[in-house]
Amino acid sequence: MLVLDLELKRGTGFGVLRSLVPHRPQRSTVIVLTNYAFPQYRAKSLALGANFLFDKAHEYHRILEVLDGIAGPPLG
Repeated sequence: MLVLDLELKRGTGFGVLRSLVPHRPQRSTVIVLTNYAFPQYRAKSLALGANFLFDKAHEYHRILEVLDGIAGPPLG
């Protein structure tokens, strides 16, 4: 699981996504969070291997849905 912002102090999240391609485990999940959820950024993130892109201002709560889906039902 990787949660990544597109705007970084040095470089961008796109660069991180590019560098992950050859090293990323098959069953990993990448979530991109951004204040810039433009359609072209969403498309580029997904093309570079992100599984999800969420707008920080309006879709932040969706991270919990993704995490719940990955974790599965509670044990017990």
